Amino acid sequence: MASNEKSSSPGSSTFAGGTEHLEKKNDNVGGYVADTEVVPRSKLNALFENPLAGISREQLFEDVNEFCSKFNLMEHNEAFRKGALVAQSPHTAQDMDYLNAQDKAVLLREHTHKWDQPKTLYYLVSKYSCFRSYPYPTSIG
Repeated sequence: MASNEKSSSPGSSTFAGGTEHLEKKNDNVGGYVADTEVVPRSKLNALFENPLAGISREQLFEDVNEFCSKFNLMEHNEAFRKGALVAQSPHTAQDMDYLNAQDKAVLLREHTHKWDQPKTLYYLVSKYSCFRSYPYPTSIG
């Protein structure tokens, strides 16, 4: 691709003549996609805004209900509601009145022990990566 051509992949930055261009996608969310409007580097944090921020609890729960009914997950509706609330405001999860003590303890454990996974998972991933790099005879030639 020449240096003055634009990339058309959504969500990526493009370089036209060495300048980074971003197209504003949604005014109320602040998300940006590649191409038209030049965005100053000080506004690049808008790329990473939480899409759930600013949505009311009622609307969030309506969306969760719609999702659960669409995919036949109504028996897990309460867990999805809690997950949506935490995803909406992860920094205030320990202060939420909607979560019980056990939920808060699980979230705290998840936050403080990010790499605490079952040993079987690590074994399977390492074994897969070993076999993945093994050259099979059918792929050699």
